[in-house]
Amino acid sequence: MSDYQRGQVILVNLEPVRGSEQAGSSRPCVIVSADSLNAILRTVIVCPVTDVAHLKRSRAGATYVFAGEGGLIKDSLVLSYQVRTITTDRIQRVIGVLTKERMVEVGQSLLVTFDLDD
Repeated sequence: MSDYQRGQVILVNLEPVRGSEQAGSSRPCVIVSADSLNAILRTVIVCPVTDVAHLKRSRAGATYVFAGEGGLIKDSLVLSYQVRTITTDRIQRVIGVLTKERMVEVGQSLLVTFDLDD
């Protein structure tokens, strides 16, 4: 149903949010769902991205991404502990793609987030 692919960095409208969810009417996110699912569903699974200046301390379950990677303009963190399923209607546009190596790191962060690293 969609042409969205794992590793794409997209701008997404995450509003409305509740509580401590990552907010933003135009927030970058990384698609982490499998391409086989992305092709048949009207949803994708994403991890929000935040610029490192917004965090007061380092966090487990986050992957550092340098400015320029995946179309991001600031050094950023992919927040694997804020995983979210969204409808593709929330996607505003694709801004870039992370490398396979960086996506391996994101995958490792997801393993930590879900305690699947045994």
